[in-house]
Amino acid sequence: DIVYDLEECSTSTKCGRKIIGNIKNMMTDRALTNQRFFDMLKQYRESILPEITEGWEELSEIEKESHMHLNIFFCGLHLLVNMAEVSSSVLLNFEEMHQAENDHLIGTEALSIEPTRVASKCFGRGVDEKSGCYSSWKTFLNTSEGENNVKFPTFRGNRFNIVFVLGSCVFYHQKNIKRFFGDYFEKNNRLHNRCLELVNNTTAMAGCKVLGLVSKMITGPLWRIIEGTKHVLDMNKYYDDLLAFCLTGSQDATPFIADSWSPFSTSFVKKDDVLDCLLETNDEVDLLATQMAQALFSGYAELLKRAMPEQLQGGLYSNQNDRSLRLDTKSVKPHNKDPESIFGRLDFLLRYKPVASTLANEAMLMYSYNKGPEWLESKTDKEKEQLVKEARSKGKNLKKKFKERSKQIKEKRSETLKMKEQAVKQKRERERIYHEKLTSDITYYGLWQKVDDVEKQLSEIRTKTEQRNALAAQLLFRKCVLKQDVVDKSIFLLSKNGKNLPIEELKSNVKKLIGDALELGSSEPQSRNQVLLVGKDVKHKFEDGEYLGHVIGVVPGFPSYYNIVYFEQGENSVDELDAEKTPVYTYKLQDDYKVGNLSILPPKSV
Repeated sequence: DIVYDLEECSTSTKCGRKIIGNIKNMMTDRALTNQRFFDMLKQYRESILPEITEGWEELSEIEKESHMHLNIFFCGLHLLVNMAEVSSSVLLNFEEMHQAENDHLIGTEALSIEPTRVASKCFGRGVDEKSGCYSSWKTFLNTSEGENNVKFPTFRGNRFNIVFVLGSCVFYHQKNIKRFFGDYFEKNNRLHNRCLELVNNTTAMAGCKVLGLVSKMITGPLWRIIEGTKHVLDMNKYYDDLLAFCLTGSQDATPFIADSWSPFSTSFVKKDDVLDCLLETNDEVDLLATQMAQALFSGYAELLKRAMPEQLQGGLYSNQNDRSLRLDTKSVKPHNKDPESIFGRLDFLLRYKPVASTLANEAMLMYSYNKGPEWLESKTDKEKEQLVKEARSKGKNLKKKFKERSKQIKEKRSETLKMKEQAVKQKRERERIYHEKLTSDITYYGLWQKVDDVEKQLSEIRTKTEQRNALAAQLLFRKCVLKQDVVDKSIFLLSKNGKNLPIEELKSNVKKLIGDALELGSSEPQSRNQVLLVGKDVKHKFEDGEYLGHVIGVVPGFPSYYNIVYFEQGENSVDELDAEKTPVYTYKLQDDYKVGNLSILPPKSV
């Protein structure tokens, strides 16, 4: 849509095409949508440059390539966001490997990250009006410590460094939080209880100390440097220094925990009571904090290599003294804070004026950011009157055009949604057909549910090809239909590097899967919402008729799947069946019972 609008604008005026042709630099957060937009814009620029560039045919191939080239930089402030995301995943993995008895992980959130969210809800102004205790907390601090300027910020409106800042606040206030809930304020909900649990947890406080130090020594100074640097290439040395710092810290982070060790000049480090508190020796958490910091630095190093390869040493833009490159990128700042602030203002307008149209919000933002009042003030009264008259006359056409464009977007989205719906239907139909085939195969071979069944069943199959097909049926049915949970999914593979796996390996994998399932047990689940089927005679309805059978049990490890045998003509009970020759079938009988395709027969009188 954006490229469409640009094309529509540029085809109507030569000025529009020239503006697009003069775009030489872009900034990204490396999202897939960004890359897609850049590719489309690049293709469009390449298509119009020969038309708008004088003497294009006379230029050499190198000169043409230079005109077409787009410089793409990564936003420095988004690096801070990515560092927070890396911190969350790295700390979660660290805690899973070093989990203590009193560490109770909730969901997928790291115990070291959770205090930042919980404390912000408890003590942040206006964050949680129902369960929070901001006013009582503020009164407590003013009463016990006088005016305390270390406040808990909120997540809303704060994006780039919020997790690290909140980590420093939690660690700084941990003693105050214990006193507050212990002596001054009665805990009356789960939020309060969880907050107190976390400040008493060694792992959580070690994590908050590390996050706080990262805020004070790394992300805070880096943010100041980014906003204070006018040319994007001047950030190269700082990114190189940060990478070297992280690589060194990943081996030994002791100086980071014990001393004010930073990759940047101390002039960028804000020294205050919070930093002093973070640097105090704490025998209870320092060792664990050092290990956490080393894990984080390793993650940050990989992030830098992935996010900033062009600006790191040896990268495409690493030579910051290249005069031609500096000239091409003279307008590029190290961040895209300006457009981010526009989106922030738009978010405010959407909440402050929920019924305002998109066109009205866009006009207000354009008028504000393009210095409309100053420009209008510079005009004479006659010019102002003429401008207002022209704006009114063009306003109707603009609104009409906006409605037409909105209608087109709506129709396109509706069409896209229908295409997605159709794709989902086709995918489900393919899955249904594939599952039917797997079920048909497993019906032919039977689902092997005991380790001894593997050798027994294979001994009755003559050819190697048929044995391979039988083993493949067992593996694929457990993978795609039963969806058996495994640690290593390669156990379901039938081939590697284009070559079929040996039958012995397939056999070993099937036995392993059966053994794992047997460990989970084979008891029928009992619930008010479903009947008990094991041991019952049933009538099972299929498309080709009804069959009498006996439910003999559930599949080990998969209680929603039942094993059933069917009576041949003249057989009336399970005792009359030949156990060696009667095939066992596997179905989700509870589903059939709910839709009326399965009914329980009354017990036979003795």
